[in-house]
Amino acid sequence: MVYCFIRRGDLSKLINYGESLGIDLVIPEAIRDNAITITDWEAGSRYDMHFVVRIDTLEKYFNILDEWYKQIRSRGIK
Repeated sequence: MVYCFIRRGDLSKLINYGESLGIDLVIPEAIRDNAITITDWEAGSRYDMHFVVRIDTLEKYFNILDEWYKQIRSRGIK
């Protein structure tokens, strides 16, 4: 058995890992295209007290994620 540690906050690595397992991932294009930036927001905001992301940008991605979550839930995935 091979043990591999995946950083849970790194979206690109999580997407690639899921796909390598043959999991049919339905991920919004905006999330896929900006996975590195979104990962940077998560990590940067933890360690940099002066980290800034525009509120309209956060709202945009929040709405994308909210819609994606609703789609996933409608398929019975929790």
